Amino acid sequence: MAVDAEAKLALVAERLNQMHGKWTLDHGPVLRGPGVITVTVGEDHTGSPNHLDLDIVLNSGEPDVITISDCSTGIAGSPDHAIRQAVAMWSETTAATVLELLTQRGQFGDHYRGADHGGFPGWHMITGGVTGLGHRDNPTLLQQWIVDNMPWTTLAPLLSEGLDRAQLNGVKFFLAAVDEFETAEVRINGRVHEPSSQALLALDWPRPTEFASARTFILLVHPEQSAAD
Repeated sequence: MAVDAEAKLALVAERLNQMHGKWTLDHGPVLRGPGVITVTVGEDHTGSPNHLDLDIVLNSGEPDVITISDCSTGIAGSPDHAIRQAVAMWSETTAATVLELLTQRGQFGDHYRGADHGGFPGWHMITGGVTGLGHRDNPTLLQQWIVDNMPWTTLAPLLSEGLDRAQLNGVKFFLAAVDEFETAEVRINGRVHEPSSQALLALDWPRPTEFASARTFILLVHPEQSAAD
């Protein structure tokens, strides 16, 4: 049986309360966190009971809301366990970058200026963790490849063409492979960016024969010339 929106947010609340601040599930359903930040379940674009779409709204109640959208999928046999996997991966990557944006202490993510090794030209970048799912040590191979190669540095020219916000952009990187199947996806502000996805697929990352996937998330925060950077 599929996990409903309220149950999904209850799992998200449990995870975020362990990480930072107080998160309370309200009617809607909507998860309310520190200040005016909220989390809601986004529109399902897959139909899979193992899939999770989440929208983090940084300034709920404002006329022009700033939303960090992302999705995650678990691989466990039961939807409940799979959604728990999806929440764990989302919290360690996407949510971690948002919490680091709010706290600015280096506890949840790393900061890079555009000129830093591993940075993104013209932007202050916050990186989250790199998570993986799969068989044996195969996810570790993909995770380590992302850590070592920082694919956003290679893809920066293509990614820059897809950035559609002047102040804050969220970018997800996802890799998966098994036997002859392989896939790579880059999402900018919740939407697939095909040129970057195809370029990521073409890079020389490990292709394990047993299923493995890995993902990470970066926030690109206002151009470097701004006073905050």
